[in-house]
Amino acid sequence: MRRLSLALPVALSLSSCLSGTYDRVRKHEVFSDTQLDSLAVGTADLGDCLATLGAPTRVWEIEGGAALAWHWVNKELWGLVLALPLDHVGSANLSYADLEEGDEGVCLFFDENWTLEALRRGQVAKLIEETRRRPAYVE
Repeated sequence: MRRLSLALPVALSLSSCLSGTYDRVRKHEVFSDTQLDSLAVGTADLGDCLATLGAPTRVWEIEGGAALAWHWVNKELWGLVLALPLDHVGSANLSYADLEEGDEGVCLFFDENWTLEALRRGQVAKLIEETRRRPAYVE
């Protein structure tokens, strides 16, 4: 990598620009294993879950019940932008960012009596997609 950094100033014209970015993104609370382990599958109800985790960020209907999701973001993001002037045309920009797909979180699945049936961790978007069904037609 050191060779690349030494070669870039020689290869780029003086009017070119190379910049880097670093972002630290934190959004919503990350739940501890202790908090999640306190929710016993088969015995915890909706009230227990809300008292432990607070308000969910997503709620949706599933076959025979409902699902609630809490998600959080705790990421470091790196990026590079290279701007090159082009004669008589303007400029060209190249960029790279290491954005990850999906926020991490937890989904809780409840039966029709609002008893906790399952608890799954992972990327919330994937967990939602796996369980989402089309809404029922209402006349």
